[in-house]
Amino acid sequence: MVKNLDFITHIINSELTTVSTWFNANLLSLNINKTNYILFSNKTNPDIQILIGNEKVARVFQTKFLGIIIQANLKWKEHISLVANKTVKTLGVMNKIKHFLTSAYLKKLVPVLD
Repeated sequence: MVKNLDFITHIINSELTTVSTWFNANLLSLNINKTNYILFSNKTNPDIQILIGNEKVARVFQTKFLGIIIQANLKWKEHISLVANKTVKTLGVMNKIKHFLTSAYLKKLVPVLD
Protein backbone atom coordinates (compact mmCIF):
# COMPACT_ATOMS: atom_id res chain seq x y z
CA MET A 1 0.00 0.00 0.00
CA VAL A 2 2.72 2.50 0.95
CA LYS A 3 4.63 1.88 -2.29
CA ASN A 4 1.49 2.63 -4.31
CA LEU A 5 0.77 5.70 -2.21
CA ASP A 6 4.34 6.94 -2.71
CA PHE A 7 4.04 6.41 -6.47
CA ILE A 8 0.69 8.21 -6.60
CA THR A 9 2.11 11.07 -4.52
CA HIS A 10 4.99 11.42 -6.99
CA ILE A 11 2.58 11.55 -9.95
CA ILE A 12 0.30 14.08 -8.22
CA ASN A 13 3.20 16.39 -7.36
CA SER A 14 4.54 16.12 -10.91
CA GLU A 15 1.15 17.02 -12.39
CA LEU A 16 0.69 19.88 -9.93
CA THR A 17 4.02 21.30 -11.05
CA THR A 18 2.70 21.27 -14.63
CA VAL A 19 -0.56 22.92 -13.51
CA SER A 20 1.35 25.55 -11.55
CA THR A 21 3.51 26.33 -14.60
CA TRP A 22 0.38 26.68 -16.74
CA PHE A 23 -1.23 29.01 -14.17
CA ASN A 24 1.87 31.21 -14.11
CA ALA A 25 2.10 31.30 -17.93
CA ASN A 26 -1.53 32.42 -18.13
CA LEU A 27 -1.21 35.00 -15.34
CA LEU A 28 -3.52 33.06 -13.04
CA SER A 29 -3.09 32.26 -9.37
CA LEU A 30 -4.18 29.49 -7.07
CA ASN A 31 -5.05 30.22 -3.46
CA ILE A 32 -3.15 27.49 -1.56
CA ASN A 33 -5.01 28.37 1.65
CA LYS A 34 -8.29 27.30 0.01
CA THR A 35 -6.80 24.22 -1.65
CA ASN A 36 -6.97 20.83 0.06
CA TYR A 37 -7.13 17.13 -0.65
CA ILE A 38 -9.02 14.07 0.63
CA LEU A 39 -7.93 10.45 0.62
CA PHE A 40 -11.14 8.46 0.15
CA SER A 41 -10.96 5.31 2.24
CA ASN A 42 -12.53 3.55 5.17
CA LYS A 43 -9.04 2.86 6.53
CA THR A 44 -6.64 5.21 8.24
CA ASN A 45 -4.11 6.33 5.65
CA PRO A 46 -0.92 8.22 6.44
CA ASP A 47 -0.67 11.84 5.41
CA ILE A 48 1.06 12.35 2.12
CA GLN A 49 2.99 15.44 1.17
CA ILE A 50 1.32 17.14 -1.77
CA LEU A 51 3.06 20.33 -2.85
CA ILE A 52 2.20 23.19 -5.14
CA GLY A 53 5.42 25.07 -5.64
CA ASN A 54 7.04 24.85 -2.23
CA GLU A 55 3.78 25.05 -0.29
CA LYS A 56 2.13 22.01 1.26
CA VAL A 57 -1.52 21.33 0.42
CA ALA A 58 -3.63 20.63 3.52
CA ARG A 59 -5.35 17.30 4.03
CA VAL A 60 -8.99 17.39 5.15
CA PHE A 61 -11.37 14.63 6.08
CA GLN A 62 -14.46 16.47 4.89
CA THR A 63 -15.15 19.46 2.68
CA LYS A 64 -18.07 21.30 1.20
CA PHE A 65 -18.17 21.18 -2.59
CA LEU A 66 -21.06 22.71 -4.55
CA GLY A 67 -23.21 22.67 -1.42
CA ILE A 68 -22.58 19.01 -0.63
CA ILE A 69 -20.48 17.90 2.32
CA ILE A 70 -18.13 15.16 1.13
CA GLN A 71 -16.43 12.99 3.74
CA ALA A 72 -13.34 10.83 3.35
CA ASN A 73 -15.26 7.72 4.40
CA LEU A 74 -18.06 8.57 1.92
CA LYS A 75 -20.72 8.72 4.64
CA TRP A 76 -23.60 11.19 4.40
CA LYS A 77 -24.17 11.93 8.11
CA GLU A 78 -22.80 15.50 8.08
CA HIS A 79 -24.59 16.45 4.85
CA ILE A 80 -27.91 15.02 6.04
CA SER A 81 -27.53 16.92 9.30
CA LEU A 82 -26.88 20.17 7.39
CA VAL A 83 -29.94 19.70 5.15
CA ALA A 84 -32.15 18.74 8.10
CA ASN A 85 -31.11 21.86 10.05
CA LYS A 86 -31.82 24.13 7.07
CA THR A 87 -35.21 22.47 6.55
CA VAL A 88 -36.21 22.88 10.20
CA LYS A 89 -35.24 26.57 10.14
CA THR A 90 -37.18 27.19 6.93
CA LEU A 91 -40.28 25.42 8.23
CA GLY A 92 -40.06 27.42 11.45
CA VAL A 93 -40.00 30.72 9.55
CA MET A 94 -42.88 29.61 7.33
CA ASN A 95 -44.90 28.59 10.39
CA LYS A 96 -44.40 32.04 11.93
CA ILE A 97 -45.37 33.99 8.79
CA LYS A 98 -48.40 31.90 7.84
CA HIS A 99 -50.67 34.18 9.91
CA PHE A 100 -49.50 37.30 8.08
CA LEU A 101 -49.83 36.14 4.47
CA THR A 102 -52.85 35.35 2.39
CA SER A 103 -53.40 31.81 1.18
CA ALA A 104 -52.46 32.93 -2.36
CA TYR A 105 -48.97 34.00 -1.20
CA LEU A 106 -48.55 30.87 0.91
CA LYS A 107 -49.33 28.74 -2.15
CA LYS A 108 -46.60 30.57 -4.05
CA LEU A 109 -44.13 29.81 -1.26
CA VAL A 110 -45.04 26.14 -1.05
CA PRO A 111 -46.20 24.62 -4.34
CA VAL A 112 -49.11 22.24 -3.83
CA LEU A 113 -48.24 18.70 -4.82
CA ASP A 114 -51.04 17.10 -6.82
